[in-house]
Amino acid sequence: MKNTGIYVHIPFCASRCNYCNFLSIGDADAEVKEKYTKALIEEIRAKAEGKADTVYLGGGTPTALSLLQILRVIDALRPYTDKNTEFTIEANPKTVDKHYLYKLEDAGVNRISFGMQSTNDGVLKKLGRTHTYADFWDTYNAAQDAGFNNINVDLISAVPFAEKEKDDIHRLINISPSHISAYSLSIENGTNFEGLTAVSDEVDRAKYAYIKEELQNAGYEWYEISNFAKNGKYSRHNTAYWTRKSYIGVGLGAHSFDKEKSVRYSNVTELETYLSEENKIAETTEITRTDAMAEFFFLGLRLIRGVSLHDFYDEFGVSAESIYGGVFDNLLKHRLIHKEGGVIRLTDYGVDVSNTVFTEFIQSN
Repeated sequence: MKNTGIYVHIPFCASRCNYCNFLSIGDADAEVKEKYTKALIEEIRAKAEGKADTVYLGGGTPTALSLLQILRVIDALRPYTDKNTEFTIEANPKTVDKHYLYKLEDAGVNRISFGMQSTNDGVLKKLGRTHTYADFWDTYNAAQDAGFNNINVDLISAVPFAEKEKDDIHRLINISPSHISAYSLSIENGTNFEGLTAVSDEVDRAKYAYIKEELQNAGYEWYEISNFAKNGKYSRHNTAYWTRKSYIGVGLGAHSFDKEKSVRYSNVTELETYLSEENKIAETTEITRTDAMAEFFFLGLRLIRGVSLHDFYDEFGVSAESIYGGVFDNLLKHRLIHKEGGVIRLTDYGVDVSNTVFTEFIQSN
């Protein structure tokens, strides 16, 4: 499979955050990390081919690996990148110093994503984060000094025990990163927050609306439900997911999508199995034509620009109205979508209840 994007999963963390339901490991020793690094490099060399438009090292916390280990992973990816590749790494404050950041930039990483989450130290502690706001500031400034000019910062809102969340967005605007990902806290089963009472939908939507308005007023483009960018610095890697481009995933629990073959793959999720088995794939899922049509909408509609009905026809050879005419009529009736100029996009209300909109396309199958 020719890879448009490469996702590399590094599951290790200093500790597991109280809200986290991602595949992460908080207590791995140096020997396990070394074995994982070797297995990851072997999988990269076995799967990757051609030049990737994007590479994304996510986790977990990729920078939980030592500098030498992460540089070996980057070196294994080098044959599949060029000067035009968007190369992102996730990092948590306090896990990297100036030397580490300089080495990442020198190795070809050109975009970095920091999990700030809050500017309030008390909230950070309750979330289970291991850094303070001052730690974030130090790390952010060090990244700029190292030459990074494409920086994303993650922000969590609608936290039940947070009292001054407006301060977060004002401080973040003053920092002025090129990209901001703003998410509402999700209370998930199996996390330390299981059983915590979430804020009401009304409060959640009000906080989201405030963040959106403030960021747009500050010059950020709202280009995806949870993402904002300055000067067109979208996440090209994530945009490839939303527009159904092929990508390969390497690492524990990583997913791949081969659009040409209409197949999704998922890797094993048990660390010992991943380290010991040559074949890392646990599950293969065929994407039927009907599935692909639904994905076109429920993934593509995450983008604020919407989706093109002409693009749908080019890909599937039939009009979208002939498949989803009833869905469109229902969503238009309830003012959940706009339909104009051959483009379908969510209304502001449709964004607020986007999962309801997406479900319409899934259930119509």
